[in-house]
Amino acid sequence: MLISGAVSGGQLNFGAYYTSLDKGQAWESRSRTGQFADLTVKISNAGGSLVFWRGNSYLPYWKTGKGQWNLPVIVLRSGDGTEVMPDKANVYSHVEIIKNTPLSVVIHWRYLASFKPGNPNGGLSPDNFVDELFTITQDERVARVVKKGTAAIDDWKDPLNQVTQVLQLNATGVFQVSRSSARHTTVKSRLEGNPLKGPSKVTPALWFKFDEGTGNLAHESITGTSTLVPGDKTLWKRGISGTALEFDGYHTSVSIPADKAPVVSGGSLTLEAWFALGAYP
Repeated sequence: MLISGAVSGGQLNFGAYYTSLDKGQAWESRSRTGQFADLTVKISNAGGSLVFWRGNSYLPYWKTGKGQWNLPVIVLRSGDGTEVMPDKANVYSHVEIIKNTPLSVVIHWRYLASFKPGNPNGGLSPDNFVDELFTITQDERVARVVKKGTAAIDDWKDPLNQVTQVLQLNATGVFQVSRSSARHTTVKSRLEGNPLKGPSKVTPALWFKFDEGTGNLAHESITGTSTLVPGDKTLWKRGISGTALEFDGYHTSVSIPADKAPVVSGGSLTLEAWFALGAYP
C-alpha cells in the first residue's frame, strides 16, 4: 500500500506517503521535481513524523510539536551543495518506500557520499555510494542499516560489513538504543585443492604457489611477501597442485616490490607455471 499526497497523510495514524514540502526557500522555486519529491512516515503514537526532505538531501529528520531533530549522520557527505544539502540538485540522492503496512514501514535511501563539483562531477565511483535501510515500527523504533559501497563484491556481501543502529522516537527527540560498527567476517571458508605435487627439484628465486584458496592475498613463499590481488573478486580454483588463482583478464595481477625481485645474472630467466586458458585467443 503506497499512499501519496499530504491530504492522505493527514488521515494516517501510522504509515508512509510521498508528498511535496514547501518551506519557502529560494531553491524550491527552481527545483525541477514533481509533486511527490519528498517522503513522510507518520507515527501518531510518538506524536510526530519522520521526514525525508530534499533540503537535507534526504537525511531524515524527526518532527513533533516540541521540536525537530536530524537523525545522526553515519557516513559524512560532501558534494556541490551546502553542508545541510550536500547534493544541491539531489542528482545522486534518492529515497523510496519499499514496504508500507499497518505494522511496519521500510524506507530505502541511496546517496553518493562524496563527489566534486563541476561539469561533469568528479568522484562518481560505484563504491562511493551508500545504501541506508530504515525499518520503522509502531512501537516508535527505527532499525537502521547502513552499507557503504566496496570495491570487492565479497566485502559487499559480508553480512557484518554494515553499521546497524536502533533509535527510539518520542515527542521530545531521537534517542539511540544501540549501534554496531561495520567489520569483516574473520572466518572464511577455504577452497579445498587437489593433492600437492612435489618436492621441487630446485629452489626457485620466486614462487607463487597460489595455495591460499581464500581471501584477497597471494603469498610469495621465497621472500615471504604478500600482495593484494586487485579486482572485484578474487577467484580461487582447484589446481594441478593445491589451489590455483584465476586471472580475470582485466584486473587480476600479482606483484612484489622491486627490492624483493631476484637479480638476474647471465641475462637468462626461466618462468614455469601450470595454466589453463579460459578462452582461446
